Amino acid sequence: MTSKFCIRDDDTSYFTSPRELISSWGWWDYNITLGVIPLSAELLPLDLPNREFKFHQLGQSESPISNNIDLCDFLNNNTRKYTIAMHGCTHRYRVSGRNLIAEFASKDVDFLQKNIQRGLAEFEKCGFNRPRIFIPPDNSASFEALDILHRNGFEYIQIPFPIVPESIKWFSAYHQSASHWLGRALNRIIFNSIDLRVCGQASRSIGASILVKFSDEKRLFKRLDFALERNWPITLSTHYWELQNKEYKGKFIRMVEYLFRKGASPASMEDLFCVRN
Repeated sequence: MTSKFCIRDDDTSYFTSPRELISSWGWWDYNITLGVIPLSAELLPLDLPNREFKFHQLGQSESPISNNIDLCDFLNNNTRKYTIAMHGCTHRYRVSGRNLIAEFASKDVDFLQKNIQRGLAEFEKCGFNRPRIFIPPDNSASFEALDILHRNGFEYIQIPFPIVPESIKWFSAYHQSASHWLGRALNRIIFNSIDLRVCGQASRSIGASILVKFSDEKRLFKRLDFALERNWPITLSTHYWELQNKEYKGKFIRMVEYLFRKGASPASMEDLFCVRN
């Protein structure tokens, strides 16, 4: 048995052009799952600690992806290469002190249900197939969000989880994710279905989500080896706009070539995580 891997590309939105996707992925002949934002919130400047960027989606105005007709047509005409996942509804953050709280970290059931329906309605306007995968903005989702997403028909939600504890601090930093994983595993046992979990498919293995933005390439390959040794399904997670950087793109391609040399084969996220027993 050999590992399979998929590619997840977040943040396609009204502001994305077909040219950018072609420039980023023209070299790749297999499927990519795009985390698409249905109604992208306005970017506003806010300098916060531990945040890479100085602009964040905080404004009230929204840009519907259906208004980008060229992008919608491009995605509808290239469904074999690009699978659409829902990446939040607006990707809007809430400011709490010096921190940003992601959209689906909310526990407000009415807010969550409204945003899920708004996002799905926007995708319907574009003519997109109803998505089976949900990718929470900022990789953050409350238990309430997970439950409502499940009930709205999403089969898989991917939240990165470290493969190996980096240090003792890991246990305090990720205790909430660990409890989420246990909760989802229990939910799967009770309902005998593909469940929402932290980066994996409980029916086969926990899986591995490799976030390519880490600058330490040795660390990335170490994580790849760890997943390969266990035949875990692997997700390489990135953004199309990062691949506009030649150095970053080179790192990404080296990882893919390494996976091929190790005998891993590419697959879509749906094939890896949404096929029911």
